Amino acid sequence: PAAPSPPIAVARRTVSELPAVVSLTDAQSMVEGRNLSAFAEIEILARVSLSGGPAAASGDWFGSMLVRPAESKSVTLTIDQQVP
Repeated sequence: PAAPSPPIAVARRTVSELPAVVSLTDAQSMVEGRNLSAFAEIEILARVSLSGGPAAASGDWFGSMLVRPAESKSVTLTIDQQVP
């Protein structure tokens, strides 16, 4: 989480699908050999993109949290912050 990097795994949903239950596994890995299960700590980030693009932009809404998968199999993330 401390080092900026491309996402490890991604799941895309539309606003009309929210709230949603999302399961992230190694199957959603963005880079071969870089599995979600290999990380002791991850940052989960959910963003509502006003432009539809993958990069955060002013006005987008988001929520994030640090998770240790070995300690927590399920988390609840609230999208409650806005990109300035």
